[in-house]
Amino acid sequence: FSHAVHPAYLRLGPSPSLGDVEGEGGEAKRLIQGAPPGKVWAAKVALLKRTFQDTGRSTVESDGFATFVQDEGHWLKPYALHEVLCEEKGTADTSKWGDQARMTPSQIDSLSSPGGGKYVACRFYYWMQYLLHLQLKQVSDHASKKGVALVCGMPCAAGDRCDPWSRPEFFRDGRLLGSPPTVTGAGKINVGVAWGSASYDWERMGR
Repeated sequence: FSHAVHPAYLRLGPSPSLGDVEGEGGEAKRLIQGAPPGKVWAAKVALLKRTFQDTGRSTVESDGFATFVQDEGHWLKPYALHEVLCEEKGTADTSKWGDQARMTPSQIDSLSSPGGGKYVACRFYYWMQYLLHLQLKQVSDHASKKGVALVCGMPCAAGDRCDPWSRPEFFRDGRLLGSPPTVTGAGKINVGVAWGSASYDWERMGR
């Protein structure tokens, strides 16, 4: 399953053409402060893509990057390809992806590997996850020296993540999670909410 960290947590360092993007008066602050409500994440994505074009090449050609992609490819490639297809299709609803609504592991690997039709686009997501890996490791190492352990909670649902698309055999087909209707102390009925999150097949996962 995917180990991806949301790119919103990625801190960008200085780059030749953009300068100290997250420093005082940097490009990131100008973009985000000027973005309308609901568009902040889109502004950061645009900045990430510009930074990748500016400094990404040296990173993706490094030995550390190559080792990361090789060691983590089992989740990294499906995650990256899913993100690329979401952007191309204009929706995260994989049922609307036509022939790519369901893909085998070998098809995913072929498209997202060097020489594959989506490899160039996938490298942007490989790059982000590699930087997030390095930053999280730095934080984890610092915390460990201070006697602090970082603990991650286990998700109970997958939402529109890549896992139900790339590993459908571990999910209950057609079953989505939500919350049931509730009754308050005053007798008011709160309607239930459909989260739209895929439900894990815990029995299958436990085998």
